[in-house]
Amino acid sequence: MGSPRRPTRRGTMTASLLLLLLLSLAARTVLSSEFIEYYGLLGVDRDVATSDLKRIFRKRSVELHPDKNKSADAVRQFQGLREAFDCISDPSSREYYDTYGENWKEMKEYKEKHLKTMRQQMTRRGHQMYVQHVEVEIEEMFWGDPHVTILHQSFASGVLGGFGGVWVLFFGNPQCGPCRQTAPHVRRFAREHAWDRRDWLRVGTVNMAVGANGNLLNHFGSAARGIPQVILVAPSGGGGGRAPGLQSRLADFEVFDRGDTRDGRAFSIRLLGACERLRASAVPPLPVPAAAATVAAAVGEAQRGAAGHDADPRAKWAVLAVDGSSDAADLLAVYRRLSQKLRHAGFVLRILHCGGGGGEAEGDGGGDNDAVCGEVGSLPELRLYGPNTKKRDLDPRLLLAADPTAILGSAASDAHEYGYGLEQAGFAVFVEAAFLTSTPAAEERFPAAVIVDGASRSTFLNGRFRLIGTTNGRPLYKKTNNGVYMRWLLPGQRSNGEGAWIISDTPEPVDQGWAFLVEDLMVPIGGNGWNLLVRQGRGEFRTEMSMRVSNGEDWATNAGAAIRDEL
Repeated sequence: MGSPRRPTRRGTMTASLLLLLLLSLAARTVLSSEFIEYYGLLGVDRDVATSDLKRIFRKRSVELHPDKNKSADAVRQFQGLREAFDCISDPSSREYYDTYGENWKEMKEYKEKHLKTMRQQMTRRGHQMYVQHVEVEIEEMFWGDPHVTILHQSFASGVLGGFGGVWVLFFGNPQCGPCRQTAPHVRRFAREHAWDRRDWLRVGTVNMAVGANGNLLNHFGSAARGIPQVILVAPSGGGGGRAPGLQSRLADFEVFDRGDTRDGRAFSIRLLGACERLRASAVPPLPVPAAAATVAAAVGEAQRGAAGHDADPRAKWAVLAVDGSSDAADLLAVYRRLSQKLRHAGFVLRILHCGGGGGEAEGDGGGDNDAVCGEVGSLPELRLYGPNTKKRDLDPRLLLAADPTAILGSAASDAHEYGYGLEQAGFAVFVEAAFLTSTPAAEERFPAAVIVDGASRSTFLNGRFRLIGTTNGRPLYKKTNNGVYMRWLLPGQRSNGEGAWIISDTPEPVDQGWAFLVEDLMVPIGGNGWNLLVRQGRGEFRTEMSMRVSNGEDWATNAGAAIRDEL
């Protein structure tokens, strides 16, 4: 992971650096039907005898007939009743329904049509050998597990698009040894962790031995080559109430590092932590008060009511105005990733939903968005506002309002890794360049304190570390009332040539300590995989996946000028 770039003073972007590209706004629609709870509609328990269903169905048909049923959805209920009876009265369909619920039709199609393949088989007839093609069943490692959603290329779009939370997708093949080793851990995670969090977290699996399923993995570009793979799909946003197409739904993702798969419990804990961080990384919507007549007024109110590092008076606010198109969903994926890269750079990112998408997000302002969206140009549009003026009658200054069709001609550094399309790659570079060129001066901005927790072997490392200066261009932290430091060592300062964060009893560039993290972060917040010393005499380290570093205080300004007298 590369270090977040610090804002620097740059000149304005010249026309020679910009290339106008046309964003195709092709409409994409996904038809989805509301799930019908068959047993409830029939008015029976789940253990109802098949022999009683016909009698019950006739009685319910009279009750729910549109001539007698005066509810607004009487026709839908009556039609659904026949669907429910046809399913529950058929033993095979009922078994699929009882196991897979709302996805029972897809699972029946998957089993009957896709879990089969033709293979060549040698047979002997007399003294001659012949080749014949025989149909064989393909093994499905997760068949019959209600906690895991099995996916296939033919119906993945509807299933993934129908749930807007975090998806954990496991790509494997029954004939792959590492895949079989990882599969039980995924199953355990789905059962013990994801099932109780189904309101925001689901687990799906893709059998790569089934034809056409390779196309699903191709959506993730070169970041996910080979199997097994565990992909985390971020929550969808900006859909305006419509299920996004498959490409848009899979546009925002992270690749989960499986690490050591021998410990299933540690695997589940790490995976759950990654899912929670992905969920929390979503860019919040911009609240629009009823009295706000402009976007600037809404930003001003949000600035004055902000908390934490969002309340920094020097921070600039970037607002991406989007509609409910799938193209907007593609750009939101890039926007979220950029928000993570720029979280130490003095910017606050928000999303403004226009065109019918504003009433769905909590705190989004509902229909009030229409009042301010009128001043926005063609959607999507990026707007950058100045810092908080601290005056209620003075809105922040609009620094930039840009159509993302005007973007830099060069490619985004991670476009290849994430498989970005042309519009996405250009938009990523454009947004990043806009932030950098609008910054009046270089600032070193780090958390004034960080908190270390989760160290189970060396518990003395847990606690608050206060910012006391910088070293090697990174913040230098010291544990409160203790001679323990957290510092960054350059690759050339370590024996193995890899840069790392070190926790030790000295602030000097010495390659020794009690813990180290080989992850290139400007500040080690959220870094995964701290290695803790377990045998000091032999210098042996073991990975401590539960150890975390989090932001413990508001952001400090001009950290480079912090004194180092306490060293």
